[in-house]
Amino acid sequence: MMKSSKLVAVMLALVALCITSVSALADTLVLKDGTAYEGYVKSEGDDYVFFVVQQGSYTAPPKMFMKLDIKELRRDTDDAETATTPTSARTETPAMNEAPAKAPRKAKSAADIPAGAVKIAFLTLGDQNAGKDMVGPYINGDAIEESADVLRNLDDAHKPDIVVLTIDSGGGAVAAIEGIMDSLDDMKQDFRVVAWIKSAISGAAFTAMNFEEIYFMTSGHLGGNVMFSMTGPGQAKAGTGKGLAYILEVGERVSRAGRLDPAIMKAMQIFGELTADIDENGNVKWYWYDQDDERLKDDDRPRGKFLVSPENMILTFNSVDAERYAVSKGTADTKDLLATLMGVTEWVEVGQEAEAHMVDFRDKTKRAEERLNVELNKFSIALAYAKNARTEQERGKQVSRARRHLRAMQNMVRDVKWWFELNGYDDDWFRERERELDDIARGG
Repeated sequence: MMKSSKLVAVMLALVALCITSVSALADTLVLKDGTAYEGYVKSEGDDYVFFVVQQGSYTAPPKMFMKLDIKELRRDTDDAETATTPTSARTETPAMNEAPAKAPRKAKSAADIPAGAVKIAFLTLGDQNAGKDMVGPYINGDAIEESADVLRNLDDAHKPDIVVLTIDSGGGAVAAIEGIMDSLDDMKQDFRVVAWIKSAISGAAFTAMNFEEIYFMTSGHLGGNVMFSMTGPGQAKAGTGKGLAYILEVGERVSRAGRLDPAIMKAMQIFGELTADIDENGNVKWYWYDQDDERLKDDDRPRGKFLVSPENMILTFNSVDAERYAVSKGTADTKDLLATLMGVTEWVEVGQEAEAHMVDFRDKTKRAEERLNVELNKFSIALAYAKNARTEQERGKQVSRARRHLRAMQNMVRDVKWWFELNGYDDDWFRERERELDDIARGG
């Protein structure tokens, strides 16, 4: 089994994007340079706003604006919840495991595999509908490696020729990317490995762009890799300095692994202008200038005919633009159509055992996470009672309860280690809680 890389206290912004229909309500965002956008606020933090721009019947993926660049944000809505996530603007994306237009034969024995048929295994990375999609806890190198080992150990008749990894994730920890890269490199040695994008945002975009062969679902989206670092439980700030330099370096390595121009990844991470030229053969040439580049405002600088990402936005590709700019090799909503795009005429699905292992891993992680939340709540309650106890006997009783729940949480670290890292519950946090309980026990 592959070991996870050393945890790094960095996480990416978790941005749940969706392709939407036109909402009856419209917010207006006005930048300091006078540019105005209509649409609605998808989410926001202390320093940023993710805004869904709507133009006529077209709704773009959410884009990030820094509040220091915003002159005015007018909310045309009756209540804040509707403005942030309007139900009228939601659409459902196709289910990852929906039946294809022409159902493939699923091999149960060697006799089920026609001579010359291509064997394809489908593995899912993440499941947003079930809340099991975060890179780190639910998508990591160990889980991928273990499922790949299941495929490697199949008999030759059922061993896949192609492995399709369907990505459905809103983001997660960049600390997990090193392990994911290693596991994908190993998998590429044994199989033709393909990414099929349903949702690959933030940390999941780093995962997706490791692939040399990427396909999209119609509603698929890829990008939004803005880095945030955890400063404590539930507290995050935009990455700067060494943390930002590290994440940009990881982006370059991921781009090389997927044979993509690093400028694409940079436009998903930091502000700058990304343009492109497309020749008669569909080859794309990229031009990138970040906001710190003095040439960005120079009208005579080399730039492409097509504006892919303006300087005040973070890049997120939809299926149309991803294919247009040769990031995606095509769009398919069914397994059968995907097989056709991959150049396969006759195929059979194998490797269901590996997918079952991946699903079981996510289920176990979810159950462990739920148990952990229960222990955390019980610890918080016992701690509050201990602080407010009126007698020494009652204080001692509540301190003992709190210690019990704290130790139970520590015993769960192995099962949900990424949850601790992403939420800021590191070793220092546990030591501080122990000291706090010691002080309360002494009557302090």
